[in-house]
Amino acid sequence: MNLLRISFLAVLFLFQFTSCNKADDPNPVTKSVLKITVSLPDGWTPVSGSVLEHQYMKGTASFMIKEEKALNNMDLDEAVEKAIDVLSSTFNNFSSTDPEAMLVDGHEALSIIFAYNVSVGGTVIQMKMQSVYVMVNQQCQLIAFGDQESLFANLSNDISQILAGIKFVLE
Repeated sequence: MNLLRISFLAVLFLFQFTSCNKADDPNPVTKSVLKITVSLPDGWTPVSGSVLEHQYMKGTASFMIKEEKALNNMDLDEAVEKAIDVLSSTFNNFSSTDPEAMLVDGHEALSIIFAYNVSVGGTVIQMKMQSVYVMVNQQCQLIAFGDQESLFANLSNDISQILAGIKFVLE
């Protein structure tokens, strides 16, 4: 508990210190805005009314990209470890593969594939997802694909094409 308090005070001090320095800086750094573009295979349609810029459906399958703000500014391995901890405590019968390294638009990424159960109206549905975590300018982008476990293998070609068609542009 004391270590947590000391860490919090150190972060608070560091934040105040860097905030003061930024005010004195004659050349303040402006934060880059991340724009993401995606090239989709046939059949994927945008989800109407989504709060996400990139959320699509194809049959029962889904695909989305969203910033995982709680994982920003972390080492990629640490971010994925934390994500797995949260997922395992959230879903019933959770199981996952070990993280697999890959590149998305030249950026290092880690991918996990996991299965879990959801209950809908008393019926248990087995689900499977692939989550790809990419750090771009210290922002953690989650690229997620999901479907019923029995249909997930059908997404393999689409997942490869979509990952190859994602571009990150800092403006």
